[in-house]
Amino acid sequence: MVKIWVLPYCHWGRWQFLIFRSSSPCRIIWYRTVKNAAEERRKMIKYQKEACTGCRICEVICSMEHTGKINPKQSCIQYQDDWPHIGKVEFCRQCAKKACIQACPTEALSLDDQGLVMIKNDLCTGCLACSSACPFGTLPTFRSHPLFCDTCRGEYQCVKWCPAKALIKVGENHG
Repeated sequence: MVKIWVLPYCHWGRWQFLIFRSSSPCRIIWYRTVKNAAEERRKMIKYQKEACTGCRICEVICSMEHTGKINPKQSCIQYQDDWPHIGKVEFCRQCAKKACIQACPTEALSLDDQGLVMIKNDLCTGCLACSSACPFGTLPTFRSHPLFCDTCRGEYQCVKWCPAKALIKVGENHG
């Protein structure tokens, strides 16, 4: 059985990936440089369903960070219970496709300077076409307005506070 190893590293602000085959560990079989580090940051957060306990601390922390009060309904990350089965967490993954931006009929969605989807609430009509266009399912909403994760401006509060480590920051080493 041949194993493939991926070694990501950042060199002068550029993400580089080396791919090795276990049969020849010293030979690089593929190499890729990402010129824009924001492109890689867009992957943001990974959810590990099997590790999630459904404690909803991510919702509490997110709502505190963005609104200054505990209101899980206003959280950019929301736990959807599916008892007796394991529930799931919904959040904008800031994917590369950005189908939500194309789907918005009022142009209420745009990209900020870091390449993250942002919403102009005054232009949003609450039609939720963006949520329907999402390749990952639905977006969290509050009063018919979608909520987009901004990684707490790079602080990843939900990842830091998750006691089960069900949320991880993509690109970190989680041994």
